[in-house]
Formats: sequence, structure tokens, C-alpha cells
Amino acid sequence: MTEWQGVVDVQYGTIILADAEAASAGMPDPAGFQRVWEDHCGSLERGIQVLVPERDDPVRTHVRVLDASAAIEPDWEHVAEVGFRVLTGRLVVFSWMVDEDLAGEIAVSTDPLVARIHWGGLEAWLVDRTWVEGRPGPVHLRIDLVPGELDSVRTLRTWKLWTPPVHESVGPDGLRLYRGIGAEQRRESLEPLPIRFWSPYPTTSEGSVTSIWQDPVDGSRWADGSGGPMSHKFLQELSPAEADALAAHGFPPVYTYARDAEGRIWSADMMPLERVPALLLIPADRWAILQGFMPADQIQVVDLPEGWSRITRRALDHTGRAELVDGPFGGHDGFYQRWRDGAEIVS
Repeated sequence: MTEWQGVVDVQYGTIILADAEAASAGMPDPAGFQRVWEDHCGSLERGIQVLVPERDDPVRTHVRVLDASAAIEPDWEHVAEVGFRVLTGRLVVFSWMVDEDLAGEIAVSTDPLVARIHWGGLEAWLVDRTWVEGRPGPVHLRIDLVPGELDSVRTLRTWKLWTPPVHESVGPDGLRLYRGIGAEQRRESLEPLPIRFWSPYPTTSEGSVTSIWQDPVDGSRWADGSGGPMSHKFLQELSPAEADALAAHGFPPVYTYARDAEGRIWSADMMPLERVPALLLIPADRWAILQGFMPADQIQVVDLPEGWSRITRRALDHTGRAELVDGPFGGHDGFYQRWRDGAEIVS
């Protein structure tokens, strides 16, 4: 039996096994990634992508090359299979960028393969987060490679939190609901409305909402967001009253600037003044330039309200800490920020 055992320095919760000459960084399109998110693995044609709940920690990984699949031992909490092919016979193991986080390499057949992926330690990961940061935690993988072909992911054992969501349903009120890959597919026929939400996000019965979309054909409006134990995507059709109430929590998609009593301009960038913790001083000459090239409907200028009494200065090269100042200042000798009263000053 040929095998490789080691530790993968995981980034973005991803482990990839791929042909050494065709390594890539996972699924490029939203619908493809959503399918991988639901299945926790997916084929890259000349490789596979495996997701783990550890976003940025080392994960113990064991890859075995077998003549046939072995029985699934009871300790594995989630098991799935996916097909792929390694045309060069050189299979590399890495996380996100093969040139930066290569963990190992193993020789495999150039014929089609089926990878049976075993996830272990999921329950322990769920209940205990006390392991040392930077060292492998309880989550671990075993990936068995056997001859065979498989067109799509086949789940053989499901962990309790990884049950796929129902992709399409209709509620008692007749309103439609799409989850997971169903939401990604439905979104292709919708258009986003010019409303932005910021933390804390509004919620519906399905989860947190980040945007509202509209069907250009029938005019229906939809809450777009994520929810459930593993944060699946959803599109929830809204009644007119629900859509209006949700939109009232939103903000226009504009750049917000606040003018203080001395006429100085402070930028909140794309965040609304109600959500931003600090504002950046825009020198007068730069403000004139901004007004010259930015469309008027993309700029919102408001009077600075009460409650922004603290001003800090930091060196232009970002060295040193942000120091409280009283002025005078023009904005060219450092970065000046105005902080909301009560907000933590970040150095």
C-alpha cells in the first residue's frame, strides 16, 4: 500500500489534492463553490477539494492508495466519495497555493480514481476549542484512493450538522424559499436592489440578511443572506409589507462624507455614518478632486452630528500609535481620524 501522512497548514478551510501540473485554488464560480460547501468536497477534474471546519489551523491528513475500498470504520463521522483523475501520476497535497503551502506528494495511477474522504474529530471540534493554536486540533482526515469513476459526490455517512438544506420549498403563505445551491441558481434570474446592510444585520425567520433582490419579471422581492448551523445561503421571497420593513433597515449604496463645524470633510467611505466607528479626514485639495470625478449620485454629504469629539493622528508611514490631538491640522502631515464617542480607538 502506498500512503502519505502529514499535516496540512489549512487556509480558508480548504485542503486540495491535485495533479502536480494542474493544481488550482478550488472552485472558481459561486455556484460551484456552493455545491462544494454543501457536499464538503468536490471534483476539480484533475484534483479534489475538501472542506474542513478548521479555517486556518493545521489538520492531520492521511492519504492511502488502495486496490479497493475498505469497510467504513464506526469512528468516522462523515464520509463521502468523489471522482477525479491525475494524468501525470503525481498527486500533490496542499491547502490554497501550491507554491506556498505544499504539504506532500504521492504517486498514484493515471487511470480514473475515486477518493473516499473520511472526516474524524468533528464532534470533539464542536464541543472543545481548548487546543493550542497553531497545532493540529481534533479534526483529521483519511482519504482512500481506489480505481473507479464517479460523476458527482456520493455521501456515505452524514454528520449531524452537515445535512444538506432543502433547496426549494413553498411556505404556508405561498412564498418561495431557496437554500444552498438552489439559492445560487435562483439568484441568476434576479437583480439586486440599491440597498446595503451593515452589522448588525436584519434578520428573517431564515437567518441574517445582507441584501435584497428583485425579480424583473414579476416584481417579487427577495431577502438574500445566510442561516442555519453551517450558514447556508438562502433566498427568501418576501411579502410587500415584509420587503418594505426590511428595506427600512438598509442604507443607500453611496460614499458618505461628514462636514464638521469648521468645514472640514471626514470620510466614512461606503459605510453609513450610523455604523462606522471612525472617520478619515479628507484634505481640502483632495476633496475638490473627489468632487470633480465622482458622480454626484454616489456622494452623500451630511453635517457631522454630536458625539464625534475625539481626533487622533498617525504617521503617514503607519509607524507608531494613533495619538489624540487637538489641532490645528490639515491632513497632509499624517492620517487624522475622528472617533465616535465610546468607540475603541484602534492603534
